[in-house]
Amino acid sequence: MILEIFEEQELVNPKLQARISHNHSMEYFEKLGKIIAKGKNVLSIFNDEILIPANVRQGKELVDARLYVAGGCQEPLLSETEINCRAYIYVSLPKLLLLILGVGTQDFWIHEGIEQPNVHTCLNYAEFYSCFVGKIRQIIYQVAKYFNQYEKMWYEYNPCPLYSATITGCIEKAKDMTQGGAKYNTSSFSPVGFGTLVDSLFAIKKVVFEDKDMTLDELIKCLNSNFSDCERTRAFLTYKVDKWGRDSGEINQLASEVSEDLSQIFSGIPNSRGGWFESSLFSNTGYVSLRNTEATPDGRKQGDILSRGMGPSEAVGPTNISRIMEGLDKLRMENYPASAVLYLDFPFSPNNMDSTIFSAVVRSFLDMGGNVVDFNITDSGVLEEAKKNPEKYKNLIVRVWGFSAYFTALDEELQNEMINRNRAH
Repeated sequence: MILEIFEEQELVNPKLQARISHNHSMEYFEKLGKIIAKGKNVLSIFNDEILIPANVRQGKELVDARLYVAGGCQEPLLSETEINCRAYIYVSLPKLLLLILGVGTQDFWIHEGIEQPNVHTCLNYAEFYSCFVGKIRQIIYQVAKYFNQYEKMWYEYNPCPLYSATITGCIEKAKDMTQGGAKYNTSSFSPVGFGTLVDSLFAIKKVVFEDKDMTLDELIKCLNSNFSDCERTRAFLTYKVDKWGRDSGEINQLASEVSEDLSQIFSGIPNSRGGWFESSLFSNTGYVSLRNTEATPDGRKQGDILSRGMGPSEAVGPTNISRIMEGLDKLRMENYPASAVLYLDFPFSPNNMDSTIFSAVVRSFLDMGGNVVDFNITDSGVLEEAKKNPEKYKNLIVRVWGFSAYFTALDEELQNEMINRNRAH
């Protein structure tokens, strides 16, 4: 009934978030496909078969895990039992790689008191990657420590007694939710640029260590100059080196390894409320706000957007839905209880679209073990026309990240990002 109301009334709000499993009927999947095909771009889909076990693995009771809801954009939250502090700590994954490479200012290492690695001593990619993982583990632990110090002041400035009274555990413990009164007290980072990181690591692996097309010093010099006088190198990195979501084979294995290691790095750290951090891969606005990250080894230039959520990069060429699904099958998304969002943009006009295509995509996402997926069906030509003549397109809805909005109500930067994102597909 709710799906039918959204389909008929073409609502933007409240957010429409649907849960799926293999126990749902074909009629249900067909209804989801129809909503997607209409191009109203309001839908997020959550995979019960991944998210429920993922939360149980964190020590949460099954009866509670089954009652998860979206506690914001696409971040799962267990209803009435959990307080999850999320979307506060945005981390540029490619920036961490660049710090370790020595790209850009290196004051960070001195300021944080962490020993700067010397990657030039690495004899092969395995040594380089081991150094990378070890150092970002140190950095993330340091960031969590800073956040915990800040979060300890939460109760002093913004206690929530009324809301706390509705959360299981607070009354029993005689503690406000801001003090750790809830049954489950979790936190999560918002890592940005997973696809950009995967492509960059793969480029280093192939171009520097295996094929020896260039030295690490030569690559770092190009990155520090934002590929100035390195256009041929940039073209090679962009078009001749495999990309996750565009190609298959070896890069999927690398993406799987990176995903596994990131899930361990970002989870299990104690927080200030007696709970722990959980791993996630959702970006919200971070992929835009952190775009000033220096040039990356995948060929992306400084100022270009980072990849979104757990999806492939859109800054270095078109992606392929079948390749994305093939790559998704290699990732263990149950390692991400706080969500790993796949943002799918289709550069089509929604007029007369076959809804069975999207029903099949949703079922494939379920079969491949996806976590959370968003859809955006837009045509760049229509978006460009709407930007020029907003009065004619007042009802044009787009999926920005974890929320939908009228395109004409967005600021120019976001409008341009939506247009460029669409062209990338």
